[in-house]
Amino acid sequence: KVAQLNIKHQCGFKGEHWHTDGVKHFNSCVSTGPVAIKVQLNKRNQDVNACRFPPNHERKACEQPLEGIMKFVAESKQLKCGLTGPLWSSDRNAQLDHCEAQVKEKGYWAIDAMGLERVRLLDECRKKASQSNNQCRLFGKKAADQFQQSQKLNCNFKGKIWNKDAKYHDDRCRNMALKSRDWEVALRTKALENCQKKSGNKAQFCEKYGKEAARQNYENKINKCGFKTGTIWHDDAKKHQARCLKATIKGAKGLNDLRNKALAKCSAQFCMAYQKKAREHTRLNRRLKCGFKGNLWRLDPQSSPYQPNKGIFFKECKNLTQKNALNLQKQREDALNACQKKQSSSNACTQLKAEASRKFKKNVTHAGNPAYLRRNMKNFMWLNKNMQAVNDAWNSNSDAECKKWLGKLPTFK
Repeated sequence: KVAQLNIKHQCGFKGEHWHTDGVKHFNSCVSTGPVAIKVQLNKRNQDVNACRFPPNHERKACEQPLEGIMKFVAESKQLKCGLTGPLWSSDRNAQLDHCEAQVKEKGYWAIDAMGLERVRLLDECRKKASQSNNQCRLFGKKAADQFQQSQKLNCNFKGKIWNKDAKYHDDRCRNMALKSRDWEVALRTKALENCQKKSGNKAQFCEKYGKEAARQNYENKINKCGFKTGTIWHDDAKKHQARCLKATIKGAKGLNDLRNKALAKCSAQFCMAYQKKAREHTRLNRRLKCGFKGNLWRLDPQSSPYQPNKGIFFKECKNLTQKNALNLQKQREDALNACQKKQSSSNACTQLKAEASRKFKKNVTHAGNPAYLRRNMKNFMWLNKNMQAVNDAWNSNSDAECKKWLGKLPTFK
């Protein structure tokens, strides 16, 4: 390098120490030894610098690398290296004064020595800054992840340390000491652990809440209460659970109580109607003398108009699902229908038997009257042909059969 400077500045130095063959210089260094080589190197540097910078031209020599020096100084400030002293002054004149003094004291090689020192210090700072940048990127990502975790747990943390923007945390990190970063990460971690414990209890509560809310809507539909599907009335337990996790436990309990009150009101209205119908059935059982007995047919004294929910059938309904209550009601209705049908059938067959017997007696009474016989000849023939079928009909107690033959009996004149 020194030999190239000799040629560049036309210094005219010649000999075995001034050629540009790097291999020969290497071999010479190996054979000569480090002490002698250092002496030669210093001698060459002094000779070349004396050629490059004539006497009393120290300041001019210092002006040549000044622009590069100022770039180094600016970069060190940007990286916040904390480098101080005359080598890192941002005052151009101060840099020149220091350089000139060093050259006068140590020679022109001091310019290169100061340059190498700046490069070394700035490289160390760059490495630290790179490590710090990586650390701050990790810090920012960690902080953003912790914020997202807090959102999922519904922790509702607030403050500058809780933010979803990783770049925001990255920028903050660059102005923080390492201990402050570690303290902040530990603070968020501890807060999340505490929140997670509470959230674990809340998660269990919300899981039960979701199942209960879905059951309440099922009861709403089974009991035909008419509460329309919406945010609080639907069958999806998972959606109820998610809604609960976003709300407070107090708010979720409030919704649960609201549905229970609505269902209780619906149940009361249904049970009032059930009780009214059950009383009608028991009274009809007694009036028709069907003879049904047991819990389904027990008498329920009329309760006070001001206390309609005190009857035994109302209490029975409250302990049943609407489906089961309707099943009991249907049992009573079916039993009463069968009783009425039997009685109706019995009445028709009794009438048939009475009417047929009456006509038979009338015929016996007028058997010796030729005119009566002539007038009713066709009726006698019908009766002779169908009398057995009529007897079978009234013996069968079939309402339909008895009505059928009752309408067909002939009228004797």
